[in-house]
Amino acid sequence: MPVPNSPSEFTVEGLDGLLGRLQAARAAGARFSKWRVPIACTSKERGLPTQSSLELLADTLGQYAVISQEAGLVPIVEPDVEFSEDADLARSVEVHERAIQLIYGRLKTYNVLLEGQRSCREARKYLDLSSTGSIIKPSFPLPGLKCVDRDKYKPEDIALATATVIARAVPTSVPGVAFLSGRFKITFRDVRVKLIAPRRTSPCPRDALSHGN
Repeated sequence: MPVPNSPSEFTVEGLDGLLGRLQAARAAGARFSKWRVPIACTSKERGLPTQSSLELLADTLGQYAVISQEAGLVPIVEPDVEFSEDADLARSVEVHERAIQLIYGRLKTYNVLLEGQRSCREARKYLDLSSTGSIIKPSFPLPGLKCVDRDKYKPEDIALATATVIARAVPTSVPGVAFLSGRFKITFRDVRVKLIAPRRTSPCPRDALSHGN
């Protein structure tokens, strides 16, 4: 549904009754849950995302994550910054940083456990986890499809931008970050070698949690 006073931005409903649904999923064998929020991203002049929308989405993810852990599931927190507009790469990095920092602020407020996170590739080995951590699955920082300089960016630029976001916005207590692969020609070695501090990063294909590769 649209964010109040910002019809170009959207939030996701479904928190009501979520605990019972996740408890039923856990009883049926689930060990992970995922909640994706869409985050608008335009040039600074056009002004999206708004601070109010970022705070609303971060709070939604915080509530979801703590409910998921209460149900005994590992929450996969997915802030998905869209790239259909005119933002350049620097603007996308800025929005990713702000969004992820706000998200972790809300996760801290709700006492969500960060430690124990694992990358998607590792997570498949730990489907019988007795205690839950959490996983963050952000989008790649990308120039918008309407960015006039979009073609000048190389995969190495995206890798550096991604590593920058991780180093600046993801707490050091988080040992792993997963990504949805397929949006840009970038190797995860590119991201790893550009990280300021060692981190575990992994591609996360759409079926990664159910099918090993």
